[in-house]
Parts: sequence; structure tokens; C-alpha cells
Amino acid sequence: MCRRVREEGWTVSEAAEAAGCSERACYRWLARFDAGEPLMDRSSAPRSVPNRTPAEVVAVMEQLRRLRQTSTQIAAALSMPTSTVCAVLARIGLHRLSRLDPPWSCQGLVDTGL
Repeated sequence: MCRRVREEGWTVSEAAEAAGCSERACYRWLARFDAGEPLMDRSSAPRSVPNRTPAEVVAVMEQLRRLRQTSTQIAAALSMPTSTVCAVLARIGLHRLSRLDPPWSCQGLVDTGL
């Protein structure tokens, strides 16, 4: 698409239509092409999250969750919004009770042959 516009003389709208994208996207790719940047998709994830929950609080949330407390109970204990607690638990992979260790373990039981 970029070569068509820059070298073959296509208009941006023609090249965008041929490539199946918007003119805005075509201009974005042209800017990268002109700057000599690699023509690859970029991540849309933010580079930093300045208001992320501190690691110490996340550790306390994890400890409380491993004690099988619900997100509402954890939020009340830490005076935080439930939505924040739910987001943090999802991020660390403990948002479902099935993700936790079972409350009891079958290890160590001997087969009695019954």
C-alpha cells in the first residue's frame, strides 16, 4: 500500500480501498513508512499504568483470596471498590474459586482396597 502511494502514484483513497482499510489507517502506515519504522502492528496496551494497585495491596488480596474470601469480602476488608478487587483478582488469575487450591487434598490417602 505504501509503495503504491509513494512509488506508483496511487491516491491514498485508492490504495486504502485496495488494501481494505480506512484512509486514516493508510496515512498512519505512510507516516511509519516515511519515518523508516518497521511496518508491523503495534500493541494498543498502555506503556504504563500510573494508578495501578500497589504490589503490597495485591499481595494482601491474594492472601485473603487464598483463604477463600469473596471479592466483596476482600473489598470491605481493604476499603476498596469491589470492581478494583475483581480486576486485580482476574489479573492474577484468582477470579474464580476453581482456580484456588481445593479446601482439602486427596494426597496422602491410602487405597484401602474397598
